[in-house]
Amino acid sequence: MNDIVRELLTKRGLTDPEEIREFLDPHPRTAYDPRLLYGMQEAVSVILAAVQRGDKIVVYGDYDADGVTATVIMMTILRALGAKAPSFYIPSRFDEGYGLNEQAIVKLADLGVDMIITVDCGAVSYFEVETAKEYGIQVVVTDHHNCADGVADTIVLDPKQEGETYPYRDLAGCGVAYKLALALRDAAGLDKKITNDLLDMVAIGTVADVVPLTGENRSLVKYGLRKINTGSRIGLNMLIDRIYRKNGDPGNRRYPVDAGRIGFGIGPHVNAAGRMEDASLGVRLFLAKTPEEAYPYVEKMRTLNEERKSIQDRTERHILAYCAEELEHDLFPVLVPQTSHEGTNGVVAGRLRERFHKPVAILAGSQEEYYTATCRGIEGLDLHAVLSTQSHLFERFGGHAMACGFTIRKEYVSALKEGLEAVMKKILLAQPSLFEKHVPYDMILQPEQIDLPLAEELQLLAPFGKDNPNPAFLLESVKLQEYDVIGNGRALRLRIASAHGGVAGICFGSEEKISKLAELCRTADRLQITAHIDINEFNGRKSVQLMIVDISENKQE
Repeated sequence: MNDIVRELLTKRGLTDPEEIREFLDPHPRTAYDPRLLYGMQEAVSVILAAVQRGDKIVVYGDYDADGVTATVIMMTILRALGAKAPSFYIPSRFDEGYGLNEQAIVKLADLGVDMIITVDCGAVSYFEVETAKEYGIQVVVTDHHNCADGVADTIVLDPKQEGETYPYRDLAGCGVAYKLALALRDAAGLDKKITNDLLDMVAIGTVADVVPLTGENRSLVKYGLRKINTGSRIGLNMLIDRIYRKNGDPGNRRYPVDAGRIGFGIGPHVNAAGRMEDASLGVRLFLAKTPEEAYPYVEKMRTLNEERKSIQDRTERHILAYCAEELEHDLFPVLVPQTSHEGTNGVVAGRLRERFHKPVAILAGSQEEYYTATCRGIEGLDLHAVLSTQSHLFERFGGHAMACGFTIRKEYVSALKEGLEAVMKKILLAQPSLFEKHVPYDMILQPEQIDLPLAEELQLLAPFGKDNPNPAFLLESVKLQEYDVIGNGRALRLRIASAHGGVAGICFGSEEKISKLAELCRTADRLQITAHIDINEFNGRKSVQLMIVDISENKQE
C-alpha cells in the first residue's frame, strides 16, 4: 500500500488490518440483521397480515431523493408480497410541507385506505398518527430522523429512537425502508434477487441525503453502485444517459457512476421534481417497466432541473444585489428576498453560506400571514441549537445541526433577527474563529509525489461523502507552466511544474471566481493549491489530474 494512502487511513481512524481490509474491500461484509431494529418483528407481522387480508395499503413518502427511493423500495416489496394494488402518496412541498399531515390522512381515509407505511418521515408525527387511528387507519413508521423527545404511539422503525440497540444509527430513510424490505422478504420466503435489485435505490437515496458514508452505509452504497452500473433499471439508466451523454452519442457514455455522479447529477434531478413540481415523477420513473413508460418522466425531470438551476441563479443574484448589507454585517442573516422559490431556497442558502461562511436563512411568503424558512449552517455551529433558542416564535420547526426549517408569522421576523444576533454574539465571544474560513486538507504533498498509480490507489477509499471525504492535498510553492480560462469563463485549466514534467489541473466555479483566480495566476510568482487527485480518461487513455479546490498566493517566505 502506498504510504500516502496508509497515512490517510490512519488519519481516519483505521489502523487495524482487518478494519482496513473491510474498508477497502469491493465486497464488504458490514451489514446487520434487520430484525435487530426495535419494532421490526411487529412491523413485519402487521404488514404481512394486512397483505393477507387484502387491505388497501399506501406508502407515504417524502419529496426528496431519499423519500423517493424509499417509496420505490417499499412499493416494490409490497408488490412482490402480493399486496392488493398498493399505492403511494407524496405530499406537496408547497401545499402540505414535510411529513404526515391531517389533510392527507383525511383524503386517504376517504379513499378507503386501511394501512399507511411511512418512509423517511413520521417518527414524531404524534397528532397525525392519532388522527389516522381515529379514521381506522393503521400506521407503520419507517424513519431515520432525530426523535429524542419521543415517537408517535405506533410501530416505529427508526435507528435514532430512544432505547434503540441497532448497531448502526446513521441509515438514511431508504436504508431503513430497505431493512424492512429484507425482513419482509425473509419472512415471506421470497427470492433474494428482489431486494438485491433495490440496492441501486439505496445508494442513490443514501448519497443524496448526505448521511455518513461509513459502516453499513458504505457497504450498501458500494453494492448499490455496482447495481446502478449494470444498467438494469430502465428509468434510471435512461436518466443517466440523458444527464451524461452528449447529444445522445453512445460514445460519450460516462460509466461507471460513482457517488459523485449521484451527488451532483442523479440526486439533483430527482430532487428537482419535488423542489419544482411533483416528487412522484421520480417514483414513477424508477418503477417504469418500459422505455416508452419512462421517457416522459426523464424529459420532465431534465426540464425541471434546468428550471431549478435558472431560478437558483436568479435568486442568488437578487439576494446579492438587494440583501448585501445583511449578508455582510449580520452574524446570522435572515433574508426576505422579493423574488425566490421555496423549492430552491435551500440550495441558494447553501451557496450563500459557503460564500460568506455564516449561517443563512431565506424566507419565502408561501402564505399570507406566514413565512416558510430554509436555513443552512456552518461547521462548528449547531444550527438546530441556535434556532431552538427562538422556537417560541415559530409555528413549526425542525432539522439538525447543518440544516433546518421553520414557519413563522411575518410580524415576528424582527424579533427573530434580534434574538439570533444576541445568541450569535455570545457564541462568537466563546468561539472567535467561528467565521474564519479555512480550506481543509489532509496532507501536504510535493508535485513529484503525484502520479497515476497514486490516483488509482486513492480510488480505493471511495465512495466519498460525509465522514469519508475525498482526500484533499496542499501543494505549497508551486510554479505554473501554463493556464487558460475555458468553459465560457467557468473553469480554469492549468499545469504545474514537477520533476516528472508537470501535473494538469482544473478548477470550476462562477465567472467571478475564475476571473479572480486567473488574475492570481497571471501575477503571482508561486502559488499554493489545495486539490483532490483524480483520474482523467480521454480517448481510452488515463492520466492524473488535480481537481482544484482553492488557489492562493504562496505563503512561504
